This record gives sequence, structure tokens and C-alpha cells, in this order.
Amino acid sequence: MLITLDTELLITTQLTGHQFIILYLIKENEIDKLRKYLKAVDKLNQFIEHDVYKLIEMGFLLSFRKEAYDFNNLKITENFTKLICGGNMFQELVETYPKSVTRPDGNIDYLLTDLLKANSTYTKLTQNNKALHEHILHCLREEIEQKEETDTMKFMKRLPKWISERSWESYSEQVRDLQSVTGNSSLGYGEHIE
Repeated sequence: MLITLDTELLITTQLTGHQFIILYLIKENEIDKLRKYLKAVDKLNQFIEHDVYKLIEMGFLLSFRKEAYDFNNLKITENFTKLICGGNMFQELVETYPKSVTRPDGNIDYLLTDLLKANSTYTKLTQNNKALHEHILHCLREEIEQKEETDTMKFMKRLPKWISERSWESYSEQVRDLQSVTGNSSLGYGEHIE
């Protein structure tokens, strides 16, 4: 499993890389990998005696009964999910974005790769600006619609590249034109003069 660590995120949250890995594995429900990781780094006792309580105190992990030692009872808080998924805006982008496409050679390509990197880039780009986020979603929907109509979905970029290259910008004018036309909903049939 590949886990990408954002050092800015670690600095701002004061999480260690070790603690981030623990939380990420719990979030992904990779309990067996968590056990293997803790054994490999010889930190199982530290996890039970120190890390759990620190992560609860930081607001990233829900309480854990030490007596049970049942890792399956570990649950992360919404705080951690928002932290790595950028809240609802990035999650909404991921839910809107196509999951996979069939490339011209017939191979299936999964587009939702490296979500941590994509989230970090998207969060820096939008800076929690809801209006910009909504505009990007409108552009994405327009791109998807056009690619489906012209049978060019096979050329859709993977999400991290789509974000970093600001691919939605090539659809901005079309979206603005559509919004200006549909925004004049007060006009009745035949009242629009060209």
C-alpha cells in the first residue's frame, strides 16, 4: 500500500508521520496492515500506551478500550476524514469525477488515483472558496457531457493531473455562456431577442 504524506499537513496538525500512517490505515479499514506495520516498526506497545491516547486527545480517534485490545473497534473521527479529504468539497469532486474509462487500446484506466495528492492540490487551489468549487464542478459536468456526446471519454485525465493542469478552465467559457442563458429564467418563451 502506498501512502502519501503531506509535510504541510503534518506540520499544521502536529501529527507525526507514524501517527498519520496509523490513522490512515484505520480509515481504510486495513487493520491487518496496521498490526503488521506496528510489529515491523516495533511500536505495538507505544501504540497502545501512548499513540491511542494522544490521537484521542487530538480529536482524530474515537475512544478505545485498552482492555479489549481489539483493533477492529478503532474508529477515526470526522476531523481526520475532513483533514485528508478536504471536507465535503473534495469529496463532492471525487463523487462527480468518472471512476474509470476504457482507453483506445481497450485497457481500463482508473482515474481516481493518488487522492491525497489530489486533495492537497485541490485544497490549495480552491482555498475553501465554495463559488470556485461550484464553478469547477459545473465545468467538470460540462466536460463529461461533451466527452460522452463525442465519444472521447477515453481521453479523460486522471484526477490529480486534471486538477494540477486546471483542465476545467477550457470549459469555463461554455459554462458561463450556459449560466447566462439559463440564468435569465424570468424571460418567457419568445421574449429573448438576439
